[in-house]
Amino acid sequence: MRRAEASVSLVELLPLRRVRLPSASKLAPYLRAVDRANWYTNFGAQSRALERRLAERYAVPADTVLTAANGTVALTAALLAADVPRDSYCIVPSFTFTGTVSAVLLAGLRPWFVDVRRDTWALEAEAVARELARAPGEVRAAMPVSPFGAPLQQAPWQEFESRTGIRVVVDAAWCFDSIQAMRLPTMVSLHATKVFGVGEGAFLAGGTPEFTRRARAITNYGIEADQGSVRVGGNFKLSEYSAAVGQAALDGWAARRKAALRVKAWYLEELGGLPGTALLPGYDGDWAPATFALRFDEPLAARMLDRLSAANIESRMWWGRPCHRLRAYSAYPAAEQPNTEWLCERVLCLPFFESMKRRDVRRVGKAVKNALRSFTSPRTR
Repeated sequence: MRRAEASVSLVELLPLRRVRLPSASKLAPYLRAVDRANWYTNFGAQSRALERRLAERYAVPADTVLTAANGTVALTAALLAADVPRDSYCIVPSFTFTGTVSAVLLAGLRPWFVDVRRDTWALEAEAVARELARAPGEVRAAMPVSPFGAPLQQAPWQEFESRTGIRVVVDAAWCFDSIQAMRLPTMVSLHATKVFGVGEGAFLAGGTPEFTRRARAITNYGIEADQGSVRVGGNFKLSEYSAAVGQAALDGWAARRKAALRVKAWYLEELGGLPGTALLPGYDGDWAPATFALRFDEPLAARMLDRLSAANIESRMWWGRPCHRLRAYSAYPAAEQPNTEWLCERVLCLPFFESMKRRDVRRVGKAVKNALRSFTSPRTR
C-alpha cells in the first residue's frame, strides 16, 4: 500500500448522515399501547395521536393533518385529492429529488419542468405565471419544492392559485422545522434521513378539512365509509409502529433540535462567508436542518466530492442530476433550465448529524478550504 493510501485509511470515515431514531426504551410505552389495542394499521390510535400532536405543533386544525407511508405517496394523494384532471400538466422544478416527479406521474399527471431562481434555488410564483404563456398544454397543477429545508414563502403561491386556478401542492420534504405558515396542502417527509424521522413516513397538512378527508380516503384505496372505493387510491397509510416511533421522536424533539442547531452554528462559524461559496438561502434562520448545503461560485461540486472522499469524508450532490435529464423523465417537456444546470454543478451537501463533534466540523471545513485553495492554484486550474 502506498504511503498516502495508508494514511487516509487510518482516518475515520465521516459519514454524510448518522441516523438515530428513538431508543427501544423510549419506544416501549407506545409499542405496549399498540399491543394492548391489537390494532396495527388503518388509522389506529397511534397515527391519530401523532396527527393531533403535529396539528398542535403547526397550529393547524387536527382534521387537516394526515400521516402517510412516505413522502412520494403523500404527494400523490394530495394531487389526487385536488381533483386535477388526468393527463394535464403539473409544473415542477427539475432541481429536486426524483420522488417529486414520481408523485406527479403516479397521480396520472404529466410533469412540465420549469426553471428555478438562481438565488433561492426554488420556483418563484411570479416567474412561473409568466412562463404559462409557453405551456406545452393544459396546466392544472404546480408543485413548488423547498430545497433542503430552505423556508418557502407560501403566500405568493396561494395568490398564484387564486389568480390562475392552478392547484398548488407544496413539497416541503426537508422542512419539519422551517415551515413558517401552511396556507396550501404541504407534504413534510418523516424519512430517517430528515431532521425528524420515523424511518419511513410523511404527513400532509395545510389543506381544508374536506381536502384532507379526500386525501385520507385516497391513502386507503379511495374507500369512503360504506361506499367502497369512490376514487382512485392505494395503500398509502402509516403503520401504527411507525406512528409509535413518531410519538417517541416528538417526545425527544427539543433535545434533538438543540443538537442540530449546535452543529449548524459550528458550520456557520467554520464555512459561513467562505469566499467563492454561498449558503443555502435562509440557512442562518432559527430552524434545525438535516444537512449543510454549500454552493460554489464555480462548477466545483463533483471535484470537491472527490477531494473529500479522498479524505474519508462523505458528501453528496443530492440533486446533482437535473430531473429533466434523467432517463425516466427525459420525454417530458422542459423550459430552458440555465439556473438548474448552474446549481446542479455547484451544490454539495456536507456531513451533518446531531452527534457530530466540533472537531468533525473543523475537519470538514479544513478539507473544503484546502481543496478550494488547490482548485484556484495556478498549478491545478
